[in-house]
Amino acid sequence: MKAWVGDPDEDYDMLMERSPITYVSQLRAPLLVIQGAKDPRVVKAESDQMVEKIRAQGGHVEYYVDEEEGHGATRRENIIQWTGMVARFLEEQLLDSPLSS
Repeated sequence: MKAWVGDPDEDYDMLMERSPITYVSQLRAPLLVIQGAKDPRVVKAESDQMVEKIRAQGGHVEYYVDEEEGHGATRRENIIQWTGMVARFLEEQLLDSPLSS
């Protein structure tokens, strides 16, 4: 992991500069987060932290944790569900957009 993304101690400043959590205050658009509870790359605790920070700053975020999945949906029924969630979220956001008037 160190060779792939960096060492948490040695490369702390670089990692924080590249981390999405650093830029939460700049987020302006609503966000849908779909998290696989078994994801070894983006662990649930990191998504929890991101969602909590967005909400604490008054941002709009929908959060869904799929207890069966990891880094992406692999089961057909979950792929269908996740795709439906994304479509519904986009439809709601686009219909509520000033551009839709």
